[in-house]
Amino acid sequence: MDCQSYRSMADQIALPCALVSVERAYDGGIRIVYANSRFHTLVPDVREGGLYDMSLPKDLKFEELCFKAAVLGQSGGIYINHPALGGWADEHMIPLVLPEDGPGYCLFTAYVTHEADPDRMGLQSMGAAEAALRASVTLMSAEDFREGVRAVLTDTQRMCGAHNGRVFLLDHDAKKVDVFCAVVDPTGIRRHNDALNYDLIQTWDEFTSGSSSLILASERDMDALAKRNPAWVANLRDFGVKSLVLIPLRRGNTTFGFVDFVNFDTEKRGEIQKLAELISIYLGTEISNYLLMERLEEVSTTDALTGLKNRTAMHHRIESVGARPFGIVNLDLNGLKRMNDTGGHDAGDRLLIMAAEALKKAFYFSDIFRTGGDEFIVILPGIDRETFYRKLERFRYIVGNNPDLSFAMGVCWSDGSVDITTAFRVADEAMYEDKKAYYRRNPHLRRP
Repeated sequence: MDCQSYRSMADQIALPCALVSVERAYDGGIRIVYANSRFHTLVPDVREGGLYDMSLPKDLKFEELCFKAAVLGQSGGIYINHPALGGWADEHMIPLVLPEDGPGYCLFTAYVTHEADPDRMGLQSMGAAEAALRASVTLMSAEDFREGVRAVLTDTQRMCGAHNGRVFLLDHDAKKVDVFCAVVDPTGIRRHNDALNYDLIQTWDEFTSGSSSLILASERDMDALAKRNPAWVANLRDFGVKSLVLIPLRRGNTTFGFVDFVNFDTEKRGEIQKLAELISIYLGTEISNYLLMERLEEVSTTDALTGLKNRTAMHHRIESVGARPFGIVNLDLNGLKRMNDTGGHDAGDRLLIMAAEALKKAFYFSDIFRTGGDEFIVILPGIDRETFYRKLERFRYIVGNNPDLSFAMGVCWSDGSVDITTAFRVADEAMYEDKKAYYRRNPHLRRP
């Protein structure tokens, strides 16, 4: 069968099947000599007669498989998340005409499902499977989740032969980037985390949205990327990056972070790609769940109006004090009911926020709790007597210079010999005595 017959046959196949003719270009790239209309539907960013754009589709192994099938006669396949096709694509390259002195031909097929096929995803190399199993065991057994992620990152870095690796998360509301954890080989380059720019990182989605990873394994890959994103490549080269594995972390259709490994062993690219696919799904899911639980914990222990910790958080703090010195400050905001009655609840809310800000100027944020409408508690574990009373004096000074604020206050410091329940009772009784004294001085402000 001649080449024209193969072209005609490919156009008549009902399945998503394309005919591709390729050859190795002078600079080492893969040149598409011919591709029928269906190939352009499946891989819209490849032009006949032009070099394969290695940033799309984002699976760099695709070009190798295409060349091996059309030129070397070796069948191959990949399984990737491909939004352009509407889901997960099981793609295969089948040799047709091997070249004698010209280009070769292969069939390219893609079977697409909306959901990932666990059985198909399971056809990974043993090395990647073992790494995934170790990651699972590590995260399940780790008492500290972040340390568990660090251990997984270290293990993956070792497998990749990379100089360093990071997990960093995106805060889309605040437009910030935070490093979740990082590992650095002593011989590797060190990158400054403050160089992570949110606006720059936002552009990475364009290069990873169709796959579980972006892999740059050569200067040619860097040059191809530089045509699309020169600022990013300039940043990489400034830090001495020669090769890069970039793995997106996603929750649904939203990318909430990335894992990257720098200057890896490029001979392991095929293995790394399979491993990246597992990391993208597994580590992405685990970190997403962790962040969700962390956020739920924060919401359940935070006072919505002032942003201070609430009564639930206070009970957690009490349990952690133990047999060590501590200080208790029991406070009641004077005049809140009168403010609500005369100025409305908006005015009362402003007074509460003002009170919270005054407390934060004198005490650590994590030590302050709003436990009721006008009630606040400060618990300072591990504090010595002198420091405790110095903080109290600072707080009294702050309140004394704000004519709109007044607190009834009771305190108790213990060297650990008095239990915290007794200390609470002592501080509470002192606060009520202070409240009575306040109304004796200001009888016109007494609550009805």
